[in-house]
Amino acid sequence: MKQFAFVIVLLSFETISAETDTLRAKVDSLFLRASSGQLKFRELNEPSKKALREMPEAIPYLVEKFTIRDARERRALIDILGKMPDAVMPVVEATQSSNRDVVKAACEILGELKDSRATPYLVKVLDHPDILARGYAATGLGKCGGKEARGGLLKTLNDSVNFVRTQAAAGLGFLKDKTTLSKLIDALQDEYYGVRFAAVSSLAKFDSTAVPYLLKSLHSEVPMVRQLSAEALGKIRSRAAVPPLSRMLKSKLWSDRLTAIEALSQIDTPAARRILSLHREGELLVKARQEELLKR
Repeated sequence: MKQFAFVIVLLSFETISAETDTLRAKVDSLFLRASSGQLKFRELNEPSKKALREMPEAIPYLVEKFTIRDARERRALIDILGKMPDAVMPVVEATQSSNRDVVKAACEILGELKDSRATPYLVKVLDHPDILARGYAATGLGKCGGKEARGGLLKTLNDSVNFVRTQAAAGLGFLKDKTTLSKLIDALQDEYYGVRFAAVSSLAKFDSTAVPYLLKSLHSEVPMVRQLSAEALGKIRSRAAVPPLSRMLKSKLWSDRLTAIEALSQIDTPAARRILSLHREGELLVKARQEELLKR
């Protein structure tokens, strides 16, 4: 009887093992088609991704692929798992891996999933030795939100690495917590241009909430801060910015005037257009840009 029971268990194990091998082979086959750049598979890319997204049982096998370094395959993996809500917790566990490639892939995917359950784990990655891991974790934090996200991003805004600070500034734009606006304004003075531009893009996402902060920094003694603030106000299309931008056209710096012209063109109200048309520009390059914008 014991021997018979052992045979039953053995057969069951072999059946499960066979089913597992079959599922793995199916996942591998679909992923090959989903990530392939070969012409014969190109039309199968999206259908294969869709098939994998509809297979929650494929998640463990897809997570095993986090060590992939091929850019096309990595992008496909992010695109697949980033649209599978059931993948959140298995991917979260991968952030604790000792393999930095696994951690980086996990952080990118969690950013796509935008689930606050991932926030505490992403905060831990902010101390990771790998630059990309910290950067992707910062962006992911902004997208996932949660009560720990703000503190983590503000801390990372002081990271010693340019790329990481840039991602932190971008993350704050996704988070859109108005209590961080003053820090984003400060980031306009960062030594690295990437951080400054990310801060402008993030400030623009706040829309009217950011306008008072930007109007104030429009009077900064630092030309770069003035100009970046004007750029953000143009992106927001703030009517309140028209008068100070008009005054900025009187600046001795051609870069100030050019930025004001660009911003007024974006705001595109009757008052902004009138000011733009009446301005008499002396710098040839700025004048050419002004004329180009007036023709639109």
